[in-house]
Amino acid sequence: MNYVVNAVTQDIHTITLNAKDGANIVLTNAGAAIVALWVPDKERQLGNVVLGYENIEQYLNNDMALGATIGRHAGRIEQAQICINGAQIQLPANEGTHLLHGNFSSLLWNYEIIERADDISVVFTLHSDAGSDGFPGNVDVNVTMTFNEAHELRIDYDALSDAKTVLNLTNHSYFNLSGHPFQPIGDHLLEVKSDYYLELAEDSIPTYAKATRNSSFDFSEPQLLAHLFDKDDVQLTRGGGLDHPFHLLPQQPQIRLVEPHVGRVLTVETSYPFAVIYSGNNIDETAILTEHLQAKKQSAICFETQLAPYSHFKKRFDAELAANQRYHYTTNFRFTTL
Repeated sequence: MNYVVNAVTQDIHTITLNAKDGANIVLTNAGAAIVALWVPDKERQLGNVVLGYENIEQYLNNDMALGATIGRHAGRIEQAQICINGAQIQLPANEGTHLLHGNFSSLLWNYEIIERADDISVVFTLHSDAGSDGFPGNVDVNVTMTFNEAHELRIDYDALSDAKTVLNLTNHSYFNLSGHPFQPIGDHLLEVKSDYYLELAEDSIPTYAKATRNSSFDFSEPQLLAHLFDKDDVQLTRGGGLDHPFHLLPQQPQIRLVEPHVGRVLTVETSYPFAVIYSGNNIDETAILTEHLQAKKQSAICFETQLAPYSHFKKRFDAELAANQRYHYTTNFRFTTL
């Protein structure tokens, strides 16, 4: 393997990790984001399977969080409020009265490259001061993205805080295995090993658990996404598709996505207990993507592996991180063919 670094501006760089067969991943330190990911189909033709902006500088103003590292909290925090050590803290709301995602995706990250024979890692690092986005605690974050000759992308999340805080990190890549990001994903087959999901309120706040079995959210067997979009289920019609946290069972892989025509397969294995599965319902169709393509709604799907969304209203505290407690989770995206 080898890598190439390109300075888009003095501060914004792209880092391309190249496998020997031509497969590659393009990363940027703007938001510690994935820009492009080229892997072969069953005919060994390379295709880019993630959505990315044509203008790299847009990753610092990334409203859709394309490919970005999300923090301090992935997903929505109800009423933008957390409660730490009995004290209620009001965070800045950025989606109505709620907080969505936080500011990590709009920051420049430091990085270093670790080169090995069969894989290369880019270690993105960030120091987040106490009070950033309203959260307590000085937090140091390492996000290591490793790409190898077997077309696996491993993301390791490590962090440490000097005070009790809330932390929930993820990557927000949008996948379309056809290699043509302007095409809808209705012909993709999705399989998820999950026992329950969290229903959403009208304002998309995750509420309470509901069993996946025998519901519209039962992906224990592969389900065509086109059928999902057509179902008369208030949980699907309310947001135009999926945007729900799924509790994952320990069997590996927990998620499998197949595009049967070109034969690409994505499997996801993670140490996180949840994944928010989002079917691109609110993609901004004015955005210009790589290769000067126009963005389209429901043209990609996200698997945002993470902790349960924090809510002191719903008594969900998994995302609380104690002072000097190590935060460490791993997600592996593996690309193969039928």
